[in-house]
Amino acid sequence: MRLLSRKEAKQNGKYLYYTGQPCKHGHIAERYTNNAMCTVCSKKYSAEQVESPETKRARYLRNRDSLLENKKRYYKKNRKEIRTKQKKYREENYDRILEANRQWAKNNPEKARENWNLYRYRKYRAVPAWLTDEDKAKIRDIYNKCKEMTEQTGMQHHVDHIIPINAKKASGLHVPENLQIVPASYNLSKKNAFEAGTLVIQEAE
Repeated sequence: MRLLSRKEAKQNGKYLYYTGQPCKHGHIAERYTNNAMCTVCSKKYSAEQVESPETKRARYLRNRDSLLENKKRYYKKNRKEIRTKQKKYREENYDRILEANRQWAKNNPEKARENWNLYRYRKYRAVPAWLTDEDKAKIRDIYNKCKEMTEQTGMQHHVDHIIPINAKKASGLHVPENLQIVPASYNLSKKNAFEAGTLVIQEAE
């Protein structure tokens, strides 16, 4: 590796230089021109500054309202440009996006199943905007237990909405408190109705 002083690196527009001398921590490596820190020390420092998922979540929750408001303002101001870029990217990378989604679903079957269920029920506006990650985890657990009951009993079970999500007189939500595990025969016989707190048995939901 060619020796290069920091002064020479600045003059030549280089962002790295190498003196062959150890840094104060004993690393013999390239250094960054802007701060003279060696690359080994820089990587170590960056790793130490990485926040844990819990810390990131706590910080996000503290600033959630302002962050969302800023995003809304930015999107409203730049909507046309953002939509144009998104459309162009999807068109140019359609096959890659499709393959990436398939691979993700293969590697994350439980999450993919959860997303599919959320997508289905969102069409009926049954998924509230305030659904938390904890709620989603509870919903995922209910679907997993339903699958286990089917495998253990040999009888098909479904996750059923206690208050149907598209009933005429009262519509429920796709939330943990409105879900129950029932035999498939019961769920497929149920009508999309909820009258005076009683489910009417007739048609499939």
